[in-house]
Amino acid sequence: MFQYVFNSNSDRRSEPSSLKLHWGRSVARRLPIVLMCSASLTALVHAQEIDSTITDPVKTSTIDDGAPGDVVITDDGEIESTDIDDFVAVTLDSNNSVTNEGDITLEDGDGTIGILMMPGFSGDVVNIGTITVWESYEREDEDDDDDLDGPYALGSNRYGILLQSGGSFTGDIITETGSSIYVLGNDSAAIALWSSLTGDITLDGSLYVEGDNAVGLDLAEDLTGNILISGSTQVKGENSTAINIGGNVYGSFVIESAVLSTGFDSLSDDNYVAPSDVDDDTLALEDRIDAEVLLDNKAAVLISGSISNGILINGNVDTYTSEEDEDDETKDTVDDFDDNRGTATIASYGSGPAILISAEQGDQTGDLVIGGVIEQIRDTTDDDDDEDVTELLATFSYAEGLINRGVVSGIGLNVGYDATAFRIEGELTGDAKTIIEGGILNSGSMSARAYEANATAFWFGRNAVTDSLVNSGAITATSYTTDKHSAIGILLDEGADLDEIENSGSITVQTVGRSGHAVGVRDLGSTVTSFTNLGTIYAYHTGDGESVDEVGDLIAIDFSAHDAATGVTFVQDFAVPTDDTNEDDEIDTDDVTSP
Repeated sequence: MFQYVFNSNSDRRSEPSSLKLHWGRSVARRLPIVLMCSASLTALVHAQEIDSTITDPVKTSTIDDGAPGDVVITDDGEIESTDIDDFVAVTLDSNNSVTNEGDITLEDGDGTIGILMMPGFSGDVVNIGTITVWESYEREDEDDDDDLDGPYALGSNRYGILLQSGGSFTGDIITETGSSIYVLGNDSAAIALWSSLTGDITLDGSLYVEGDNAVGLDLAEDLTGNILISGSTQVKGENSTAINIGGNVYGSFVIESAVLSTGFDSLSDDNYVAPSDVDDDTLALEDRIDAEVLLDNKAAVLISGSISNGILINGNVDTYTSEEDEDDETKDTVDDFDDNRGTATIASYGSGPAILISAEQGDQTGDLVIGGVIEQIRDTTDDDDDEDVTELLATFSYAEGLINRGVVSGIGLNVGYDATAFRIEGELTGDAKTIIEGGILNSGSMSARAYEANATAFWFGRNAVTDSLVNSGAITATSYTTDKHSAIGILLDEGADLDEIENSGSITVQTVGRSGHAVGVRDLGSTVTSFTNLGTIYAYHTGDGESVDEVGDLIAIDFSAHDAATGVTFVQDFAVPTDDTNEDDEIDTDDVTSP
């Protein structure tokens, strides 16, 4: 077991138009249930309860003495199986609902499924307890080198909740706070939807999947409603993806929790040794960590379908509270609702981007389009004391199609793995575009860190299209290199289409090693027509103890691909202050960063 701690430092403001993660086999017990959603309360009215441990599968179509009915596994109930392939604990094959308050535990069987939803029906699936689909296999240190050996998992095709292919289903999928879905297996997922869903997906519980091609949430087909990720999602394995959005989403996509993907066995150990620390006792690179656990992931979040109501990586809008806001008892502005927002921390350990939005990856024809963000605020702190923490307090609409208020990190960790925080691309060899309507706003942080590899915080690829990129947060990239690798804050490829960039936050790039190249902003596509700097852009080298024959580039802004026909207007000025941030009773230029 190992642990990694995320620190969120998002404290920027945007206007409208310490979390600990643990790898391990243990599954946290659920919290006491104070309130269930209205959908599950309705389901309980005529539900058939399972309140003891059973070993036989059940179906909603026959649960009521051969007749259809809702299924409720109470907190004293459990469905379990051992060594049975293709075992399905609960099949939803009628117009009914399934609620799990207890445990579904499936061990040592391939093709096992906790809850199977069949297309052509309607009903809700609510997980309040635990769903564990795993195997008793444990890795061992076979070569006595203090590292565990062998694959992460042996079995395959295991699912916590699966919507079978072949049509559509109507209903919501809900995992409540304190619930968990744990899956150990190759080619497996915590929640997978292979048919379209008319409804919402609300995940307040935790998802954990370990194995090759692991996926936390796999949306392969269309969704009419919203996706809200408010519980932790972690995956570990080669080619793993924490959240995969392959279908079109006709609502909003919001993350406000911890999302992590890696292929590495450890997040605390790495095989990089700084040149200044190398001595006669330093192991050769290939001897520091076994190659069999240096597996690469695919992405933490992969989006290859259109999303009508935008992508919101959530967090606080503003940590500054004016005296007028303190005296205002009515919530009537965007930042008044920060106490009901969660902060997203999205991390990729490996060369897979933390967030990849790509028409190249998807199966849909035509352009991938991300519409303007619509944010719905839930009463998570029970402001009105009615014990309903799921009701909506407010809805805000924004012009931007992509807003990041959280912490997004691409971390190469081991030698030779490129790191990328955000990558947006259309088709690389075709004409389909990825279009972010209304522009992109970063008021949180984007960071990339690589070792003897390239680090890119924000990468705008070929056939990626948007009007503007506004950074009021922090964009950072760092490469530890002795071999001329690059750290780039914002990179626009040839064939990208981005018109305006405004920076009122910070763009900081560095290489540890003087042969590396540090570039704040580089436009290879020659499409930027306007660049406004109201913040800071800083590129620098740090010595690593190695002497170099040729010092790498240090460039704050690189528009060298432009010519007279593709000129760019550059403006550097103070931002217009809106708050008395230094509390000197005056709102003036002292309240903003000197550009």
